[in-house]
Amino acid sequence: MAELLHAVAVGRVRYPAGTTATPELRELIDPKHWSDTDDTEQSAAPGGVDEAQLTELRELAAHEIEVRDARIAELEEEIANLRQAFDPIGASKTAPAAPPVDYSGQGGKWLKDEIDRRNDGRDPAQVITVAPPGNKPEMVAALEADDRRASGD
Repeated sequence: MAELLHAVAVGRVRYPAGTTATPELRELIDPKHWSDTDDTEQSAAPGGVDEAQLTELRELAAHEIEVRDARIAELEEEIANLRQAFDPIGASKTAPAAPPVDYSGQGGKWLKDEIDRRNDGRDPAQVITVAPPGNKPEMVAALEADDRRASGD
C-alpha cells in the first residue's frame, strides 16, 4: 500500500508523511510524493519539502493563526460581557465586608493593643478615642464605632 514519503500541503490541507493513498488523494497529490512510484525525485529542500509546499504550509499556518486570534478575541469579548452581566454595579471591585467582630470576648490588654495598632500612623482626625473612664466596655464601643466608620455604615 502506498504512503506519502513526506508531508504535502494541498491548498489549506496538510497531509503528513505516511498518509495512506486513496484514489482521491492520488488525484490531488503528484505521483512523485507516493512510495510506490518510480518517479520519486526527492526535493532539494531539507526534510523533503519543496519551496511550493513550504509556501503552502506557511499560508496554512498563517490562516490557522488568524482563525485562532479571531477566536481569542471573541472569547475575550464574551468574558467581558459576562463580567459586566454578572457585575453590573462593580461589586467585585470592592472587598467583601468583613464579618462583625465580637470584641466583648477579648481581654482589656488585647483591646488596648488593637486600638494602639489602628491608631499607629493614623491621621490625628481619625484616631480612635476611648470615652472615659476607658475601661473594657468603652474600648469595645470605640472599636465597633471604628469598624462601622471604616465600612461606611
